[in-house]
Amino acid sequence: MHSHLVLAFLNYNTTPELLQALAALPAALANMPARVIVIDNASRDNPATLVQQKFPHVEWLQNNTNLGFAAAFNQLFARVPADWYLLLNSDIILPPASVPALLSYAQQYPNLGLAGVALVREDGSPQASYAPFPSLATELLNRSLYRHIHRRKAPHTTPFEVDTIVGAVMLVPRHTIERTGGFDPRFYFFMEETDWCRRIRNAGLHVFHFPQIRVTHLQGRAANQTPLRARIEFHRSRLLYFSLHHGRTAAAILCAGTVLRVLLNALTHVLLVLLTLGLIRKVRTKCVTYLGLLSWYLRGCPRSWGLAPQ
Repeated sequence: MHSHLVLAFLNYNTTPELLQALAALPAALANMPARVIVIDNASRDNPATLVQQKFPHVEWLQNNTNLGFAAAFNQLFARVPADWYLLLNSDIILPPASVPALLSYAQQYPNLGLAGVALVREDGSPQASYAPFPSLATELLNRSLYRHIHRRKAPHTTPFEVDTIVGAVMLVPRHTIERTGGFDPRFYFFMEETDWCRRIRNAGLHVFHFPQIRVTHLQGRAANQTPLRARIEFHRSRLLYFSLHHGRTAAAILCAGTVLRVLLNALTHVLLVLLTLGLIRKVRTKCVTYLGLLSWYLRGCPRSWGLAPQ
């Protein structure tokens, strides 16, 4: 059966957030018909029973292993044909009437390849929702400054084009998948949307940000379960992105520059731990993270240290 709109949540050990997200859906859809699917990446907290008891209309796609972000959504594209897909993290709370509004905006742009929204925290403060494509300058100098300059140039009340969006909420028309082949499954977690946005733009389509749609994002609940492994996975994905889109030389420069930065940060935090006698938890945590990340680089970036199951 071909659906006009599929809403798909990707879940991994975040059952409380998923239940909260699903509870918000009736108001978010505002009577708009849609097929709602949860893709579960082998969660250990037994979400299927709870979800199917409380939300019997929700379809369930169960994976026996954690496929990661890209491969799980590619599986959806292959199994469930639709005109539009709204791809959602399990920690997304859609506001009332937001889904028909988002689709209405998107349908005004025939060459739209992907659309993102304004992400906010639970207290309403803004999160990063879009960014320029990564470069050696952004990654080795001050990424926050580059993003700030990029945002200052952008309008704030009407849709506008961006390089890439933060992939917690993505509205995707079917023609994008047909022209790009979906996500690159080599990205297990992190930067899969950045790579896809680049390929979408290379295919002649446009990536839009819709600031009118403000969506609550309970950020990072899944990744925060294993912070060091998540950090390593981010660095692995970043090296892969640079190798694919900037070449091996740029990836080698990024690797060398990052090792130097991580080494300096590790030494600084070792000193801080000694000066504070290890009594400040945040300092201890950062020290362990930098030392673990440095060890990963010095051991040749082993694949087994990231998030992907071996």
